[in-house]
Amino acid sequence: ALELLWQSDSTLPKVRASMFLRDTLREADNRRGFVTAPKEDPEARDRRDVVRILTRGPIVEGLRFEEAFTRSHEEDGGSTAPVIVVTGELVVCFDERDWIRAAAGFLSPFAPLDPILKESIDFAKAVVDNEWTGGPVLESAKLRLRDSHAKLRREVSHTPLDTVVTRQLLERRKFRRVTMFGEERIRAELVPPGSRTGGAPIYLPAELSTRLPLFERLPVRGICELYRRQDETEPHTDALLVLALARVLPRSGAKS
Repeated sequence: ALELLWQSDSTLPKVRASMFLRDTLREADNRRGFVTAPKEDPEARDRRDVVRILTRGPIVEGLRFEEAFTRSHEEDGGSTAPVIVVTGELVVCFDERDWIRAAAGFLSPFAPLDPILKESIDFAKAVVDNEWTGGPVLESAKLRLRDSHAKLRREVSHTPLDTVVTRQLLERRKFRRVTMFGEERIRAELVPPGSRTGGAPIYLPAELSTRLPLFERLPVRGICELYRRQDETEPHTDALLVLALARVLPRSGAKS
């Protein structure tokens, strides 16, 4: 079963133009033409059509996107992005500066116990307060906080620092945001189910920040536009722009 979390106003028009999905939607349109039903709210009808596409449309699994690119180029020369259904686990990412702030905040009460910990916290605060510090310096600040926590773990917490900080960031919805495709979006990753390796970058609308369930990894199915990567630092060759997103619901009594 699926729980629809969000859909764009442009989802169904783009699905109707998609060589991969238009037949599935056409079947639904034809079925409505033969069945006399009470007048239906257009918004409810659109939501049902989106769920039908997510449920019955052909799915591109395992991040194997090359065939979709090839078929799209054969049809229209690549003038429009392929619109496809994808499935996998949505892995949320967090802003590195927020991670450092959260870790430093968690460890600050214990700074008087250890001068090295205090130095690590002071360094971390100086790093995040400087908007021009880049990736290597931010990573150095994170490593120093992790090392300091590991040395004091018995006094501070038996829970790994990353676990504590991740939960704090989730509850505050401090997702990583980037400006992409003309507006600010949440940058996450889509990975094959059960995979622990890196996935493809997937860009979500900023408004989903208040709607996403509080899971670091969430089984999802989405209707997406498929692009080649939009950031040269991304290791994956492709990128996904979400048009509609649904949570894949677990069975009652099972963990998601």
